[in-house]
Amino acid sequence: MKMIRRIACLVLIMFAAAPCFAEAPAPELLSVERIWDKAPHNAFTDLIRFNDQWVCAFREAPAHKGGVKDSKMRVVASSDTKSWNSVGLLEDKRGDIRDAKMAILPDGRLLLLTATQLFDQSSGQTHQSIVFLTRDLKTWEGPIDVAEPNFWLWGIKVHKGAAYSIGYGTGGKKGVQLFDSDKDPGELKNLADDPAHADVIKQMKALLPAKKP
Repeated sequence: MKMIRRIACLVLIMFAAAPCFAEAPAPELLSVERIWDKAPHNAFTDLIRFNDQWVCAFREAPAHKGGVKDSKMRVVASSDTKSWNSVGLLEDKRGDIRDAKMAILPDGRLLLLTATQLFDQSSGQTHQSIVFLTRDLKTWEGPIDVAEPNFWLWGIKVHKGAAYSIGYGTGGKKGVQLFDSDKDPGELKNLADDPAHADVIKQMKALLPAKKP
């Protein structure tokens, strides 16, 4: 997991510097180190710097395939990238927890975004996006449902005090979704069809690439 992060950072730096050099040097592999292996499946990772520590979150489960029981979200932290300690084992008993995506909110809390593949799909709902929140890596709040059912939020970024996320539908439903995270922190009310936000929707659609014929 650590190896992937180091390579990714190095490649990004080289791409950014490419215009300044005739030939960019090849990426150098610094090390390969295992930081966790407590379950048969430890994957779908994310890494972030929070409270002067490196924090890594990932799915810990019996197998890679979806819909398995006993899947949880493991969170480990390290101050030196050598010694890693577990600071959270999070779960949603409704189903199989999936990929980890993290961000630091404007109020200083660490947000961990993921999605649950539900065991009971009799209502037609297959997935639910959820978040966990913490200020100190000791006490966690969640799981908290966010966005509409069957809409998998895939990553989150904070820019100028606002959190942005992109996702996709898992139940066949298509369309635009718009949420006000200040007035509706749980992102339960879709404002896309509200005439008051028509200009925002128009601006966002203009940023999308043209559809292929």
